Amino acid sequence: MEKRNRIVRWFFNTVQQFWKVCRQRRLLATIHRLVLERSFYCGLVRKYADGQTIAVQLSRKIKRTSERINQQINAYNGRNKSPQFPPRLEYVDVLQQDHPVWSQVSNSMGDSLLRAKQRAVMLHNMCLRTEEERHLVQANGLLYCQRELWLFEEALASLGQCEAEPTRFHLGASAAPK
Repeated sequence: MEKRNRIVRWFFNTVQQFWKVCRQRRLLATIHRLVLERSFYCGLVRKYADGQTIAVQLSRKIKRTSERINQQINAYNGRNKSPQFPPRLEYVDVLQQDHPVWSQVSNSMGDSLLRAKQRAVMLHNMCLRTEEERHLVQANGLLYCQRELWLFEEALASLGQCEAEPTRFHLGASAAPK
């Protein structure tokens, strides 16, 4: 009957085995997504100087993402009994984008969604950074104007002293009395 209706034989012996493989594949896809997210954050943090608020926030996100990767790896290592997948995963190996385990994760739609999410995060961070730059420019511009006003007032005061004592102040002469 299977041949006549061209039904392919079920690859898994039991439904439980099928669900185990699905869970393992889902765990691998989650780990892969987190690794891509971490590498994206690492790329963003390189663009900003240390100590900037965005760099500090990105460092926190990298730390949280790394912790989540470790949790997922521990869950994977605790559950994995399937011969289709590697028996154990290590954190250092997982961070490599060309690790052989990622070939078993078919995530083409997930990758495009992740790229869209990464682009949205990048644009959001760019907006935050431009707002921060705007505030910095306003603060620096205000300080610059105050400094220039102070220099101008000081120059006016020295000119007023020149008019009061014309013999004492000359251009290029020192202000010390003779």
